[in-house]
Amino acid sequence: KDLFIKLYVEEQGVEDISKETGLKREVIYNRISRGKRKIKKMTDITENRG
Repeated sequence: KDLFIKLYVEEQGVEDISKETGLKREVIYNRISRGKRKIKKMTDITENRG
């Protein structure tokens, strides 16, 4: 959640987030990717309901 906020709301770059959090770029990309999949799955379920 925090990564999404930093990346998309605060419009920080991955490099900046990496420096700030101490996470490797690859870890950030993986977490963002997993988050996107989770959001897509949630929206698909919601759309199928009604």
